[in-house]
Amino acid sequence: MYRSHGGYVSDSWGIMSPFHGGVCLEFMGMFQIHEGYVADLWGSTSRVHGYVSDSLGVCQEFMGKFVSDSLNSWVVQSRFMISDSWASTVSDSGLDS
Repeated sequence: MYRSHGGYVSDSWGIMSPFHGGVCLEFMGMFQIHEGYVADLWGSTSRVHGYVSDSLGVCQEFMGKFVSDSLNSWVVQSRFMISDSWASTVSDSGLDS
């Protein structure tokens, strides 16, 4: 659902956000991570310090290779891909080893 071009990513709604590596996620079309921040479609941001906040504000541990939403449906499928329980999401770039 996300595409990267010129240092920016666009979501399925065409909304652009800066992206400088790291992991790009989508959960129900709401969130993406860039430069250590989580941004939703309304431009709200929250700092990520080893945690990811879902659309209900529930934080789960982000341990570099594993991401969970409040339903624990995020798993890392491979080093370069993150998939939700519907296998519909991939990272824009590789995870830290």
